Amino acid sequence: MKTTGIILAGGKSSRMGKDKALLMHEGKSFLEHCAATLSSVCDEVLISTNHDYPDIGLKMVYDIYENKGPIGGIYAGMQRAKYDNILCLSVDTPLVTSDFLQWILGRQAGATSVFIKEEDKYHPLIAIYRKEDQIIILNQLNNNQLRMYSLIKELNHLSIDAEDYPRYNSTLLKNVNTPEEYKKIKSL
Repeated sequence: MKTTGIILAGGKSSRMGKDKALLMHEGKSFLEHCAATLSSVCDEVLISTNHDYPDIGLKMVYDIYENKGPIGGIYAGMQRAKYDNILCLSVDTPLVTSDFLQWILGRQAGATSVFIKEEDKYHPLIAIYRKEDQIIILNQLNNNQLRMYSLIKELNHLSIDAEDYPRYNSTLLKNVNTPEEYKKIKSL
């Protein structure tokens, strides 16, 4: 199934103190890591952002509804996506692998959306959405219901346990929000 990848890179990075997309890991920015990871499993990749980044050969999509958090970024990306299947990846997850994303795509089995769970916690920013979800997402935006967990409850979806992934490790889905967390992943 043809898939659009969306890098979610519109956050304020307030806890980090600088733009997380430009942080370096193994010689590449987090943005470049996500672009390479998604490009290897998707037919199109977009960057959903409110920032101007150096050109890395991908189309940037800007929020239609400003200051609405990740749900606004997902909606903006959906509006510009070529394909109905949409794989989102948050820019602050540089350790997610293309193999893991391919594993998720292989388990989709016709579900509207696919959400990853790890120790009973959802990762809604590493997920598959369907373009038809935009009606529900728009309703959430119009009602200022911006919590991703509220959105999960509204969508027909499949939950997948990350621990079932054959090469699972506890750092795979780690998102980096603070200088301390950044220091930890640099030491891996």
